[in-house]
Amino acid sequence: MKYRSNEWPTMYSDKIIIGNLKSNVAVTTLWTVREKVADILDSNDFCLVANFYDAFNGIEPLIRNCLANTNIRYILVVGNDRAKSKKTLINFFKSELKNHIVTDTEVPLPEEIPLDELNKLIRNVQVIDLTDKITKIDDFDQYKTVIYDCIKTLSKLEPYDEAKIFPKKKIVSSCLPSGVVYRIEADYIFEGWLKILKHINTFGKLTQTTQSEFSKVKECINIVTVINKENPLNPIIKDFMRFDKDNLERYYETFTKNIKSDDVSYTYGTKFFGNKQFDRVIEMLVENIYSKRCFTTTWEIGDLYKQNPPCVISAQPNIQGNQLFMTCYIRSNDMYRAWPLNAFGLRMIQKNVCVELNRRINEEILRENNDNCKFGCKIDTKEEMVEMGSLIIISHSAHIYNENFKDVELIIKDHYKFTPCYDDPNGYYTISLNKDLIVIQHYDIKGKLMREVTGCDYNELSTKLVENLLTDDKFHLMYLGREIFKADFCLKHGIEYVQDLEL
Repeated sequence: MKYRSNEWPTMYSDKIIIGNLKSNVAVTTLWTVREKVADILDSNDFCLVANFYDAFNGIEPLIRNCLANTNIRYILVVGNDRAKSKKTLINFFKSELKNHIVTDTEVPLPEEIPLDELNKLIRNVQVIDLTDKITKIDDFDQYKTVIYDCIKTLSKLEPYDEAKIFPKKKIVSSCLPSGVVYRIEADYIFEGWLKILKHINTFGKLTQTTQSEFSKVKECINIVTVINKENPLNPIIKDFMRFDKDNLERYYETFTKNIKSDDVSYTYGTKFFGNKQFDRVIEMLVENIYSKRCFTTTWEIGDLYKQNPPCVISAQPNIQGNQLFMTCYIRSNDMYRAWPLNAFGLRMIQKNVCVELNRRINEEILRENNDNCKFGCKIDTKEEMVEMGSLIIISHSAHIYNENFKDVELIIKDHYKFTPCYDDPNGYYTISLNKDLIVIQHYDIKGKLMREVTGCDYNELSTKLVENLLTDDKFHLMYLGREIFKADFCLKHGIEYVQDLEL
């Protein structure tokens, strides 16, 4: 069933199911598992079956593959339109183009393909939307009936032109050297996302995710993102993000609940909650608030050999003080298209764990009548004993696909803005002169003196600062460097030094 010519498909051949290359019919399944649709069809009756996941990036491979096989005259659209990508496909074929933008959208088209070729494709290929005829999204017998009822009405047509393969935009890497761990901190997910895009666009190395040349990416290894304040129940979603609140609510359903669907290979909800992992985690934390065993995972040994293994691998709650932090690991992360939704989904899980844990703790305290409570305190049961702390996401392969390079550059240009942050969680520092010494005092955020470092000159103190790891905040380190230099200058020239005042 899966045979290929040497040159076709021209893009994503590893993600397309091939049938009869001379057939007029192509089938797109949107987000529904393509194999489930292909399995109910006779391979002689279709040219290809493929997904159309992405509203912005799905159209180029479809166009290039159609132009390279002009036997394709009909595209049947079925399946789950979870990402609302169908609109791009329908609108492209709706009317002839005047520029390289899909009609009534902001979706760009490859400029290497002339407009007259795109319009010829539009005139000669008919898109047939069958999604409304399928009333049960996971009933594949119904898919079969609807598809074959349509195919019976289609006339056999000859190729409308010779097959054509157009050049692709050359990828030029101009990245700077980068390390193997990079930390990003932000209050809100959209802020963290912009910082991530900026970092990968600047430092990402050109590589690929598979052996296919169409999987080229800019990649940074181990981006660790810390989100401090995002409330998943009242999310901050900016206009330049690729989803709205309705999309996010639907994503929460699949990410945070054990809801099965036959039209997708898996959901993170079934992976995380199908085996009651988080129920056991909460029970463990109620029993031992300090437990470090509360590890949950979506990964199974057999996933190593599956075609679509999970990317979000684990989530681990950990309580310090009265805050529940959660650290998550994502093995392979599309930082442009997937990371923001992944982050919101994980933040919602963290919120749900907090809510349920507080409920269970309060029940436990009531049972023990606040006497000799295992939590070591008496509290009002209306309080939240455990608050939601930061969400930490480790993205091992943090990458941006080549088809999104231009989109990312535009978002950075229009929306990224560096704002100096003076809130260092490590505390603050006072600098003064005492006779022939420069004195640096380090206070925590509550004003408690933590340590004192003294030295005679700039070089000595700079070394001591690094040695004592007083902070890892880059902006704060630059500030300290400037102030120590000023203090050193004043000490050597007999000038009064006042912190934060110009010389």
